[in-house]
Parts: sequence; C-alpha cells; structure tokens
Amino acid sequence: MNAQPAAQLIRKILLVESSETADPAMLSALDALGDVSTVRTNDQELKALASGEFDLIVHAARRDPEANPEAIVLTGRILTRLGRGLGLVSAENGFRWANEIVAALPEQARDAIQHEAQKLISQISKHGAMYAVGWCRITDNNQTRFLEITACPYTDPTSAADNFLTLIRDTTDDHLIQQRINAIEAAGQELVRLDPEAFGQMEVGERLEVLEDKIIRYCRDMLHFDHFVIRVLDPKTNHLDCVVGGGMSEKARNLCIRAEESGQGISGRVAATGKAIIVGDVRNEPLYLPGLE
Repeated sequence: MNAQPAAQLIRKILLVESSETADPAMLSALDALGDVSTVRTNDQELKALASGEFDLIVHAARRDPEANPEAIVLTGRILTRLGRGLGLVSAENGFRWANEIVAALPEQARDAIQHEAQKLISQISKHGAMYAVGWCRITDNNQTRFLEITACPYTDPTSAADNFLTLIRDTTDDHLIQQRINAIEAAGQELVRLDPEAFGQMEVGERLEVLEDKIIRYCRDMLHFDHFVIRVLDPKTNHLDCVVGGGMSEKARNLCIRAEESGQGISGRVAATGKAIIVGDVRNEPLYLPGLE
C-alpha cells in the first residue's frame, strides 16, 4: 500500500479543552493529523463552529449535554432548511450567534428581533418562567413581515452572562389571515348595524341600495376585492341569481348558473355541495366559467 501524501492528511481540527491543559500525548497525535485550533469556552467554540472551516471536533473535557454549542449549530442548520431562525441571545449583549436565516436579515430587522428577545428574557428572569413568546414586525426587501419570537434559558457554565435560545418563526401568512377574518367580522357587524327609524322609512328598493352600497364598500375596502359577485339561490328554478356585483361585466353578471356539481362553474358546484372551493389560478381550473377578461 502506498503511503498517502502528507498534504492530503492535513485537516482543520478544533480541540475543545477544559480549564486544564489537555494530555500532551493527545495533542501530539492531533498535531500529526492536521492543523489544530484550541478553544476553552462555549463562546469561542460557537464562533469557530459558525465559521464552518473545521473538519473534526475533539472534546477533551466533559460536556454538559444541555450546553453544547455543537448541538446548537447543528440544530440551527436543520432549522435553516425548515425556514426557521435560531439565535443565542445574551441578556446584556444581544446576539452571540445566529443561523443563516437570522444572519441574512437586514441589520434593522435583527435589531428588532434582538430587542423583543431581550424583553422576553427580562420576563423569564423576573417570573422564573421556562420560556416566553412575543412578536415583532420587521421590514425586509420593502415587505412587512410578522415574526413570532420564543425564548428559553440556555445553560452555559463558561459564561458569566445569562444566555437564551431564541426561535424565530415567520407568521406573516397567519397574521394576514387573521386580519381578513377580523375584517369579515367587522363588516358583518356593520351590515346589521342599521338605523331602525331611517331604514324603516325607506322603500324596499332603497333598503336594498343601502345594503348593496355597504357590501360593495366592505368587499373593496376591507377584503380588497376589486371584482366580486353575490348570487342567491332561487329554490324554485335552482338558478343562482346575481343580486350584488362589483367590477364585473354585464355578461358575467347575467351568466345563467344553476346549483349543480358539473357544467355550472365553481359557484354552481359550491351551491350544490355546500363546500367551499379556493382556486389559486382560474386559468388552470376546468370548472371556471369566464367572468373576467
């Protein structure tokens, strides 16, 4: 067997020592394997691991499994693939380490996360809680995003500062859905909030106009619908008659649609089955009956 060239044996080795000097024989053996860098604190180990340049990590000291920087960095990489942020935040000095999700954010966004995390740390320290959850709003690429921040203590016997693991989850979609739900609820309450005296003096046609104006305004202002139509099922004919519409052509408003599962578009199937249908792109939806150019 031919000996492997010495250049191919060179490895970047990270040696994590305790406060005592490592065994000289082990140091000699590691020196023969590659380029050895030595650290003694979790702070130093975190920085070294975050660089990603080491091929081998050797622990010469007993490890506290709850305070293992190697585990934090590995977890951070896994969470990066899942689109989650992870950071280690000091109560006094802010971020000590963060995974790629957090590191890629603008400085202003990281500052907002850090500020919220330190508020949570204060709550945990004050009340002795196991964890605390908060929220913050950031601007990233001119888009507003809402983040859920969860903080919990991290045991670090080599550091005098209190350190906390901070999990960051993007809840923008959840927030927008809740906003829409709130808007729908507010619109529903406003629709039934009518002046009995004024409404009672109106003719039937005038009452319908008031309701139609309210519906159109809320669909546009609250739900941000530019094009919509409301149909009512006539049980005698099984037709879906258009009663209110906005941004629709006369042709679309006057489509003859029946409450049937096939051949009557999306509205016909919904009316027949009672089950909602959400379509991302009607151009790829075979049920769709053209209503917009």
